[in-house]
Amino acid sequence: MWRTLKACLLIERSNKSNLYSLLFVAALIVGFMFYANSERVSNPLVSATAEYQSASSALSKFQVVDVSEEGDGSNIFRNITIQRQAIALKLAALNLDREKYYYKGSLLSLIHI
Repeated sequence: MWRTLKACLLIERSNKSNLYSLLFVAALIVGFMFYANSERVSNPLVSATAEYQSASSALSKFQVVDVSEEGDGSNIFRNITIQRQAIALKLAALNLDREKYYYKGSLLSLIHI
């Protein structure tokens, strides 16, 4: 299969319109990759919501237990609960446009990874 593709490429590379079409398609694909990446990164509310849903689904696997310092909850459950609280703080800060609380929630979620 690779030999066939290579032979077709060697035959068709002499045609300028094929070369320009190939370069156009390659530039279009690279442009779509950068666009999709910037759309995902530029919207922190969407990414924080996805983080919150991920933490909530991870917590649904556990039985509800006491997560206080003296409680009998596991360390994993306690860690995920703290991360979920930090993500909720980030979501609230994004909705209310409070940068100080967003940074606090970000640092809190980084500490408990």
